This record gives sequence, structure tokens and C-alpha cells, in this order.
Amino acid sequence: MFGAESGDKLIRGDVITARAPEYLEYTFTVGPMGDATSTVKWTLDEVTGGTRLHLRHEGLPTGDAAFGLLLSLDKGWDEHMGRMRGYINEDT
Repeated sequence: MFGAESGDKLIRGDVITARAPEYLEYTFTVGPMGDATSTVKWTLDEVTGGTRLHLRHEGLPTGDAAFGLLLSLDKGWDEHMGRMRGYINEDT
């Protein structure tokens, strides 16, 4: 995955399972994680008036040394979700 503004390669991983349109699971790693990988799972459920997204990011490093990485990933997910909401709202 490449940065939206920078175009730099930021995230890498492999798709484990894809069942369009309701489920996507893939490995996830970024430079600060070194050779470690985590897993991201997206599930979409139809609900009255729209779609519910359940996102689970598991297998991340733990402990004091990983705290900065976790804060950075949290910020990145917030930005990603905000962009998705913005794209959705452009169509309405």
C-alpha cells in the first residue's frame, strides 16, 4: 500500500482470505515492525440504512517498546477511516 499523498510504499502484506463484498483478511507490516507481521480483518454487515464495518487488527507487538508504534498505527487507522467517510459522503 502506498501513501495517498507521498506515493511512498508504507505497508506490505499478503491477502489471506477475500470474500467480496463481506470479508477481507490480510497480513500487515510496516517498516518499524521489522520482520514481524500482524493480521487485519475487515467484515462488512448489511444493517438498516447502511453497512457496519468491523475492523480487527491483531498480533501487534506488545510492551513498552511497542507503545509508540501502536500510537502511530492508531493515528493511521483514524486517518484512513476519515478518508473513507469523506469518499462515502461525496456520493450522497
